[in-house]
Amino acid sequence: MTKEERAAKWFRKIPKSEKITMERKMKICEKVSRKMLVTFLIMLAVEWVLVFLVNDGAIFTQLADTLNNFASGNHSRNHYRGMSLIGGALVAPFIIVPIAIVALFRNSWIKAEMKRYKR
Repeated sequence: MTKEERAAKWFRKIPKSEKITMERKMKICEKVSRKMLVTFLIMLAVEWVLVFLVNDGAIFTQLADTLNNFASGNHSRNHYRGMSLIGGALVAPFIIVPIAIVALFRNSWIKAEMKRYKR
């Protein structure tokens, strides 16, 4: 997706966005995407630290043991692909919360940046 396509997609549901030029929309999208990335990484780190503090990292040990149990056996390309899918599925619940938070706040951050550019 190009910068123009992303700006058009993100501003589709924003009221009064047609008055803003495409260059300004792209600048706003760049700022908001940086804010989204930082927020996602901070939320992910906080979540992992809290999970570690709650049960002293036992869940990480259980995840590793589960993945190691699936890893035993033959080692082919398809086996490694399956392992990556299983590993992703095991970690996915930890990623859902930060993605949901970032997705919820994206439009409000876009609106706030629009107000800053209107001044």
